[in-house]
Amino acid sequence: MNSPSIPTWTASNPPSPFPFSPSTLQVPPLELEQSSLALRAHSVSHTAGGPVVALQAVHERSLMLALSRSGELRLHDSLDGSLLANAVASQSQSSLPSPERWKWSRMTILDRQSKDSVCVVAIASAATEEDDEDEGLFSSSDSASESDSRSANFALFNVSFGSGTLKDSISCLGTCSLKLAEGEEGLDIRTVDVWADADGEPIIAILNESGHLVLRSLFAYTRRGGSIHSVASNGTKSSSPATSTSASATAAAIAASASSGLILPNPFRGNGAKSPEPGSSPSTNEVDEVRQVMLGKTRDVGSVLPEGCKVLRMGSRAVDAGRRVVGAVVHVKEDESLGVVGFECNSHDDSLRTHSLDVQSETPTSAWTSDAVAVDFVNDETLALTLGKEARYFKVEPHLRWSLSQTIPLDDVHTSVATESGILILRASTKDIVIHPREVAKPSRLWVSQAHREETLPSPEDAPRLTAALPLELGLIILGYSDGLLRQTSLPRMAIPAADSDTFVKMSDVPMNGAVQSIFVVQHDRTKERFVVGGADDGGLGVWSLDTLELRARWTPFMAPLVHVIQITQPGPLRGCAICVSKDGAAVVFAIDGLSFLYMVPTSSTPLTKLYLSGDNLLVLYASSMGRLWDMRTGEFWRALSSDKVRELVAQGEWTEFDVSEKVGPHTTSLSAFPTSNSSSPDLACTLVLDLERFIKSSPLHPRSGASTATVPTSTHDSLEHVRSVLAVLLTSGISPDIDDICLQRLGIQLSSGGVGLAGESASVLLNLPCSREAWCISPRVSAARALAVIACLRALGTNERLTDDCQTVITFYATSLGSTLGICFQPPDLVYLARTWFESSHDIRHAARILVDAGVVRMSDEESVMLCDRWQHHLPWLQPDAYKESELAALALFICGSIAVEKYSLLSAGALTDVAKSVTSYLYDEHSKHRLLAIDLAARGFHIWQHYVDAMDMLRALCSLATSHRKDTISAQNAGPMARSAVLQIASANTPLFMTTLTMDILSPKSAEHRKSVLQIVAFLIRKRPMVLYANLPKLMEAVVKSLDPNASSSRDVVFDTATEILGHVVKTFPTVDFHGATQRLAVGTSEGAFIMYDLKTSTQLYVLEGHKKRPTACSFSPDGRRLVTVSLEEGVVLVWKVGSSFTSLFNPGAPPRQGHSGSAPYKTLPFNVGNEADMSISGTLEWVRFEWVAERNVRLKIKESVLTFST
Repeated sequence: MNSPSIPTWTASNPPSPFPFSPSTLQVPPLELEQSSLALRAHSVSHTAGGPVVALQAVHERSLMLALSRSGELRLHDSLDGSLLANAVASQSQSSLPSPERWKWSRMTILDRQSKDSVCVVAIASAATEEDDEDEGLFSSSDSASESDSRSANFALFNVSFGSGTLKDSISCLGTCSLKLAEGEEGLDIRTVDVWADADGEPIIAILNESGHLVLRSLFAYTRRGGSIHSVASNGTKSSSPATSTSASATAAAIAASASSGLILPNPFRGNGAKSPEPGSSPSTNEVDEVRQVMLGKTRDVGSVLPEGCKVLRMGSRAVDAGRRVVGAVVHVKEDESLGVVGFECNSHDDSLRTHSLDVQSETPTSAWTSDAVAVDFVNDETLALTLGKEARYFKVEPHLRWSLSQTIPLDDVHTSVATESGILILRASTKDIVIHPREVAKPSRLWVSQAHREETLPSPEDAPRLTAALPLELGLIILGYSDGLLRQTSLPRMAIPAADSDTFVKMSDVPMNGAVQSIFVVQHDRTKERFVVGGADDGGLGVWSLDTLELRARWTPFMAPLVHVIQITQPGPLRGCAICVSKDGAAVVFAIDGLSFLYMVPTSSTPLTKLYLSGDNLLVLYASSMGRLWDMRTGEFWRALSSDKVRELVAQGEWTEFDVSEKVGPHTTSLSAFPTSNSSSPDLACTLVLDLERFIKSSPLHPRSGASTATVPTSTHDSLEHVRSVLAVLLTSGISPDIDDICLQRLGIQLSSGGVGLAGESASVLLNLPCSREAWCISPRVSAARALAVIACLRALGTNERLTDDCQTVITFYATSLGSTLGICFQPPDLVYLARTWFESSHDIRHAARILVDAGVVRMSDEESVMLCDRWQHHLPWLQPDAYKESELAALALFICGSIAVEKYSLLSAGALTDVAKSVTSYLYDEHSKHRLLAIDLAARGFHIWQHYVDAMDMLRALCSLATSHRKDTISAQNAGPMARSAVLQIASANTPLFMTTLTMDILSPKSAEHRKSVLQIVAFLIRKRPMVLYANLPKLMEAVVKSLDPNASSSRDVVFDTATEILGHVVKTFPTVDFHGATQRLAVGTSEGAFIMYDLKTSTQLYVLEGHKKRPTACSFSPDGRRLVTVSLEEGVVLVWKVGSSFTSLFNPGAPPRQGHSGSAPYKTLPFNVGNEADMSISGTLEWVRFEWVAERNVRLKIKESVLTFST
């Protein structure tokens, strides 16, 4: 996704993706109590990280940490499920026979008594072949096999919380592996635990087969040159040299651990490190540092179990701020009875106490497995043991005075999680979650999976489910269904289906043998005919004509579903062919011309990741980094290659690379489907991703749309329907009947029941909303994203003049009135989210974000506004060193503080306003700044404020320079020119006196000829866009333009001549009070006092002033021979005729007007008139409706609206 947090559109509210009928599913009657847990959000990672194996809430925060089997640690917001940060555990490499891949299964959050960050330790074992199978919600994720019982991998993560300013971040400080030497006791990760000591640092606890508890510290360190620096688990490091005490201890620990068989990883850099704080300087030495994680020296603290016991599960918890550790071990004794031992370890002196708990059970010994028991310390004082078909709660007290407090019977052996309120059971047989409360005897079902609902609900017609989607255009979407058929539809039909018969345009003729799970499109090179290639869940492959959806070819070559199709267009034997890749790494090549099956590349133990083509050779690379080389002309397999050989071979020749992991599909539309690798979820199969920015830009309604007819509908009507379709899903009905009526009756938007989620770069979230009002009550982030999309689409719809006013009404409601309508449950849009979107988007999305930010600032109370500004003020660019002025944090601070200052400047101190104003100018004056657009925006909106704290004229000059810059070296992706011109117009309208003073000063006394030229270009721009801004100051401006043409300054005159004459042409054409006679080079300019000033452009001097009107003049015009000037004043109702040609007397009286034929300075002729009410018009009206036209040398026609008067001069 290129656009920030793009709203995701889904055909139905998850988890009920039924396209044929939107009716709500009813859960069959249960013997348990009524369900009380509903799916709120479905978060889907875009990376192939495998299933989530551990999930844990972060205390005192609405955040969750999730660990995937591949070692990816993700931080989610529990309010809306959105992904805030993620990092992947670095895989260890060593000389010892460690596994290539690890199966991560557990994690522990260490309580360091810190509000800003937590430390997380993840534990993994060696992956086996059985682990390659996907694991579901109800499968056991931590079962270890014999092959991995002697090794474990530990990853140390630091999770930092943004606290409203910085982004949340996760950094992997490193990984290390532990493998016991041959002949020593085995290691089982179920008997490994992690806790924090009194200093908050992680301790690895291992219960070996002899029953002894072994402790080892886990810490990180860095190497830089000859120095060793220790790194705390929060990611900070000491600056002590290698000779310091801590560094010496670290070096000693390294030596000691090496002798005990510790596996240390290769050097690497952590992922997702937290940005440096403003005010600090980056160290050049840190770039070359090597960071590693290691285990400390082994400490055997004593025996917990006698030898010969089979350990089933161990759990522990640090209490008393890490000074004590309590734990429990469930085991099978030598007499095959079940036993539980509690222990307490003092972290100060490693003293150990143990105590056996009475847990008599009638369950047969053969039933006791690790999956049948669970050990959970739900808090410092409560231990929960799940033992087969019962759960027991113990009260934990110091000195091992533990007592049984409650026993809860369970219906069967299931995967369980203990909480303070009861036992959560994940039942695999019925695919649901049941809670056994501690206070209520009867259990209740909290949630049932969609798959189980589909199995149990009666379906008389066996309605097919939507299983795949391929949007080719907004009006052409191909859908695959569980009945093996394809169906064609469009965005409007999907958004607002009237009936099943109206939902689809056409349907394929012959079904596949399984559900269609993936769809792609290829094109014939010669005929340009397009074909749909689809894969079924039984491994079948089908090819349909896109025009008719007629099945043209079908094969069943695979054992797994199709995941990728590559069309070959490069010269070679495979040109005009398509390569189809399955999930298990097999590949099929077929010719598009004739649809004939050509080759088959067998499957592999790992998925296929890349293909390389070079002549007749096909090189296939797998996830295991192994490769296979094939001859495509003969179809022969040549040889297998190691990863090093693959790299060497690719480097030698000209190979064309195809990345199978890339998302495929047409890029000519703003709609896309989720990657095929994630299509196993029914929610994702019926979900489309809308690139909002591209959707707005490509629409013909967009005034700057440059899209071709191949990418957008050709008719405005189709475009309107597409925008209405998106708004039908985005708008929420039932909040305001008046707004609903406007949307339906005036805007033609029939609201839909489709769901809306959030799409991000690394993960997407599908939201389940029981009612439309809840869309604005989930989280500030969701409210911001949805409101942003609503306003952007309404602005696009409002470009249609008939709909402009109604669209503006709806925009105002969603921007300003949702809070008062919904009440306290309303989650106002997140200003920081909107600010980040402003930086990452184009003009249309920025404008929508600005509307919401301004409305949010106005909605905040004075106290909230001041607190928010105080929180961000110290991050302002003006207060940062040069290295951090351009940081995202500094730019966000300026956006937020500047927005508050513009709306509520009276609340802020002079110091705060000065910092904001100087921050604006620091970006505005820096031609290399990437945040100039922000400076331009704030300069325009708050110029009346900043002018009191910075040089206002310099700010204006900078804006004028940006507005007129056309040099190629100044053009950037930010496109500052149009925004600067808009800012100039805004300032000129609101601060006309200062603006005009600056303009005239810069024309008369410019810093350079180029600067004068840019100022004159601004004048020409204002004449075209805002002529009334210049009207009152027109005489002063014309005087400056005339002086810029001074022939005595030949060099500057040559530079500005073309621009100045262009301005004069625009002025004469726009303002009737100014006229120019080319033959005589005379310029007449009217003033508001009734006078007309005559200039000679040959000498750039003022000749004389004609003073005859007593009120404001309206127009003037030279006669064709230049010897007469006629002027008119509508307020006086009189036309004056002046002699302005050269005369003999003017030689004796320079600077005086020619003799008019009368005494004094009276005009040559005075001609009164009366046109009644037509003379009543505004100044702007005179620019359009009053004009002189010469019909002869001495006859002139005056047009005033519909009246025409003819005079003789």
